[in-house]
Amino acid sequence: MANKLLGAIKARLSKLIVQQEDVVGVDIMPGYIRIAQLEQSGKRWTVTKVGYRYVQGQIDTNDLKNNPDGYSSKLQQVCEKNKVSTSNAAVSIPVSSAVIQVVNLPLMSDEELEEAIKTDSLWDNVVQLPDPIDEYSIFHQVIKRHNTENLMDILFVASKLSDIEDYMGIVRSAGLNPVVVDVRCFSLRNALDLKKDLNFKQPIGLLEFGPFENFLLIIDKEGAPFIAEIYISDVDKEHLLNTNPTDAGGDNTKLFERYAMQVSQVVSSYQSKYSSTIAKIFVASTLPSIDDAIAQFQIGLPNSRLEAFDPLADVRVPANIEQKVAAEPNSSMFAAVLGLATRKLDIFGYYQYVTGVNNINLLPNRDAIKAKEKAKAYSKYILILVVLIVLAGAGWSFFDVSEKKNSVTEKMAVYHAAANERDTKLATLDKLVRQIRKISGLLEASASLESNQASMYELLTEINNSVIEGIALDSIAYDGNAVTIIGRSLSDQNIIEFNSKLDSSSHIRRASLQTMSVSMEDGLALKNFSLRCTLEPLANKTESEQ
Repeated sequence: MANKLLGAIKARLSKLIVQQEDVVGVDIMPGYIRIAQLEQSGKRWTVTKVGYRYVQGQIDTNDLKNNPDGYSSKLQQVCEKNKVSTSNAAVSIPVSSAVIQVVNLPLMSDEELEEAIKTDSLWDNVVQLPDPIDEYSIFHQVIKRHNTENLMDILFVASKLSDIEDYMGIVRSAGLNPVVVDVRCFSLRNALDLKKDLNFKQPIGLLEFGPFENFLLIIDKEGAPFIAEIYISDVDKEHLLNTNPTDAGGDNTKLFERYAMQVSQVVSSYQSKYSSTIAKIFVASTLPSIDDAIAQFQIGLPNSRLEAFDPLADVRVPANIEQKVAAEPNSSMFAAVLGLATRKLDIFGYYQYVTGVNNINLLPNRDAIKAKEKAKAYSKYILILVVLIVLAGAGWSFFDVSEKKNSVTEKMAVYHAAANERDTKLATLDKLVRQIRKISGLLEASASLESNQASMYELLTEINNSVIEGIALDSIAYDGNAVTIIGRSLSDQNIIEFNSKLDSSSHIRRASLQTMSVSMEDGLALKNFSLRCTLEPLANKTESEQ
């Protein structure tokens, strides 16, 4: 019970602190840079900063590797124009650069799992990676423990350090400090939390369609992810980049048919495996418009409910930002960056109380970054605390002096009255304690009683030794296979402790409280009690026979 209460307090404090962490979301994709910052008040989110820059020229999947300076320059410009004050940034990598699996392992505690990872090369045995494991940054989290089956589900996410560095290099060159490295599909998942009244009683799908990222992510009520990449050929990618892909007819119709067929297969596979129907599929894209594309997909997915993902629908957008957001006809373009803006470094461990996919962080040196940021936070909070203590002390002194001037006589009268009452009660208590000690001392004589039955002598000795301070015994009656003890106590706790000590005696099989009442003596309430002790079979031999 105490551990649960302590855990709840830690979770609450960590949540309050994590909400104060300031992070800017940075969405880097071939052809553009987007940034966003959010504030949370209760369950309501507000956009405080949003900005974007498009990169001119020939855009392809290798654009970030070939032109990192161009992207870092755009990122720096958009941060300066939007007056981003924080240096901490959350950035995502493509799904194609990540390995995402839910693996089953024998049931272990968190400590045992960490030890297995450190000593037994756990991931080498359960996950197949194309390159040596030391070339990857790895994140894991327990999704669910199946106690009856002695198994547990673990979310395993990994990405090559070189792929992560491509994005971190751009962010650092722009003067920012990357503190979170997420995967794009989970950034979109976090943006779902911006929507009101969205529940996961039935699984929800999240489909991204475009020239670079194409995947279907399905989330159930327990937060376990089911993700499948949708294949799109290089020819189709080029077609999406250089034409208006939302027009129906010709190659576009065939593209949508192929795409919808793959999505349909993924949906069928999921529903067959988990016997669960997907309630809705949200569609996001970096393309200028997706309404026509959704209409085309709906033809190939007649049994699925498709809806354009609008992450801003339930978010407060100030007037000075609204025009900038409205300039983009496709609001799902902001889904990834807004999802990143909800992320925190979580230096005080709030997300250890949160399961699911909300806290993925592939930052290679995240423990060192957390330690550094934690030290900064401690310094900040200590300074604030010292200032508050000084101000509180000064305020208290002022009001205390004023109060003393007006009521010193009254307070002294109250003090003397309380002191007299205290002395009277202390004298009564001292008298009662002496009486109880005297009564308790009477039982010490039982230790020297001569008996021709060693077992009875030992029983009396054990009863005598079980008496604690605050207990006085009036009588001990023996009826052959049980002993009845009648006495008085200063508190219920003393009776419980006395009963417990009797229970642990070698000659007593079971001690139980029979009756309890309250009586007043010298103004104090005493607990009168009766205990019955069932005895172990006593030896019948006399000392001479032994």
